[in-house]
Amino acid sequence: MRFISWLFVGLAGLVLLAGACGCDKSVEFSNSAPGDINITKDKCYLSAGTVVALGATASDPDGDEISFSWEASDGDLWPTSGLGSAVSWTAPSSGTHILTVTVTDGIDTGSRSIEIEVGEQIMVLPGTNELTDNGSYYIYNQARHLMVETLSSLIIGEGVTIIFDNEYSGITIRGIMQALGTPSDPVTFRSNYCPGEGSTTWDGIKFEGDQADGTMRHCSVMDAVIGISAFDQATVTLDTCTVTDNGEIGIGIY
Repeated sequence: MRFISWLFVGLAGLVLLAGACGCDKSVEFSNSAPGDINITKDKCYLSAGTVVALGATASDPDGDEISFSWEASDGDLWPTSGLGSAVSWTAPSSGTHILTVTVTDGIDTGSRSIEIEVGEQIMVLPGTNELTDNGSYYIYNQARHLMVETLSSLIIGEGVTIIFDNEYSGITIRGIMQALGTPSDPVTFRSNYCPGEGSTTWDGIKFEGDQADGTMRHCSVMDAVIGISAFDQATVTLDTCTVTDNGEIGIGIY
């Protein structure tokens, strides 16, 4: 019996010794988070209620399969789960909104956020209407001209940018329009396209009739079919304006 007990103790000691010698068979491996995350959108200038298509691309250094999920500070995502590399987002009220895409390989994650500025829609009512620099922009997306009728006026202050989001949109003035920019803060009229992409067109600014009276000072008119036109004895004064990249005519007098 004593012999057996000593044999047991000896075997137990060998097991403890083997453990102390570091016979650890665990495996360690490294994993890199997804990177090179880019976000694209099909419109750069939005008004409330506009739907913009968003897309994301990314890569994984380890070649792992990756998945995407989106979050928005407000507004509505579709699909509502926010899952997938491509989603759409419906813009809420004017202001700055943040959208974030998160990419995961099942172990680590990477993310990227963008800010999307939503502008105010333009509405011209009978009487005097004023547009002042609100730190953002104004947008007009109807497939027709914004009308400034006789006995009405539109006063546009320095630094204001107006975006035309439809090829048939523009402004027709039968009353009064004053666009009063400065050398450092011009008034800008342009189409809706993202920087670095090819421009789109809009119909232009049209003064019509003998009651139409326009003053445009330090203004930039870009990408219109006809930049500025005057018909039927309209009166227009242009002071230090640039009219560029128009489809047919920069300034037309008829």
